[in-house]
Amino acid sequence: MNRTIFRGISTDMNKFVYGGYLKFLPYTPSPVRDANPPEKDYKHLIFTEGFSDWNLPRDISVYDIKPETLGQCTGLFVDGNYLFEGDKVSCERSYGTLHGVIKLGKYDEHYGFYIEWSDAECNKGILYWLDKGLKIEGNIHQ
Repeated sequence: MNRTIFRGISTDMNKFVYGGYLKFLPYTPSPVRDANPPEKDYKHLIFTEGFSDWNLPRDISVYDIKPETLGQCTGLFVDGNYLFEGDKVSCERSYGTLHGVIKLGKYDEHYGFYIEWSDAECNKGILYWLDKGLKIEGNIHQ
């Protein structure tokens, strides 16, 4: 089964949490007064399986995250870690080291993940052929 994994920095622990993502409005808006609730009213949540001992029920753990830190997993495994939107990467090439950030959006008439290189001479790169030789250098949120 395929799963889409997200990550975001928890508001109470101030560290990354991983799991499913839910953008949640904690009240039912009035169609007359609140037709378009303000963005600040929404909660951004990451949920994951909780912990329990053998054969005991377990809950779902839910974390309130900082929405600007939300990133989706690309599905690529680099340096023993999954690669996420917002990760800073580098890539060794014959002409030097390239540095970039993983983005999600429209690229070359397609929608998906790509690398936006910091070197103005380089074009954006599609991930499916650039994953060889990538190194994760950190992320834009920490």
